[in-house]
Amino acid sequence: ISSTPSKLSVFAQIAICAFLGIFSLFFFETIAYNHGAAANVVVVLMASAAISALFFGRFILKESIYIHSLIGTLLAVAGISIISWKGENSLLMLINASIAGTGYGLFSVLVKKFKLNGGLFLTKYLLLFGSVYLAVPFLVNLHSITFNSDIILGLIGLAVLPTILGFFCTTKALSYMSAAKVQVTELSEPIFAALMAWVFIHEQPTLSFLYGAIFIISGIFLMNRAPKSN
Repeated sequence: ISSTPSKLSVFAQIAICAFLGIFSLFFFETIAYNHGAAANVVVVLMASAAISALFFGRFILKESIYIHSLIGTLLAVAGISIISWKGENSLLMLINASIAGTGYGLFSVLVKKFKLNGGLFLTKYLLLFGSVYLAVPFLVNLHSITFNSDIILGLIGLAVLPTILGFFCTTKALSYMSAAKVQVTELSEPIFAALMAWVFIHEQPTLSFLYGAIFIISGIFLMNRAPKSN
């Protein structure tokens, strides 16, 4: 029997990944925003994604968990918490953001498990299946939207940059790195956001940002360090 999966099985695998990486991520993330500060949602979500990718990678892919990987993950999570945590939370926010992040972490592990090659093909069908899944809660909770040029441009920007380009880059990165390394490296997001804010809107980084950035960069360095050979 050929080890190359049929088109049907490939699409079934993509459908499973889309449910976790798009539906679960966006659906529960959106609910979490109703119960806590947006910055806190992002911290819990990204921390859950990094930690779940590390442990699902161990149980599903049989990847080794090294001490430096654990320390690197914890440092990066601590860094994003220092930068973004607002000190206020609710149980519903924590639960929904954790589900969203855990689904995203499992998504990255299953992309590796199914050996799905990142690129335009995978991105296209992930977004297709994800759109079908998300259409259900959208139609159930249908609200009238008054579109104008600002809303349309904002939606296009959100669709192209963080969504299409984000999933394209993430799935490509999964072709070269472990799921846990990808998720921990993605914790560098607030660093780039702050740098762009500094360049484009002249927003000065705070001292807590600098401390958090040091933690994140140190964590990414440790996470991507090659293990010692015996």
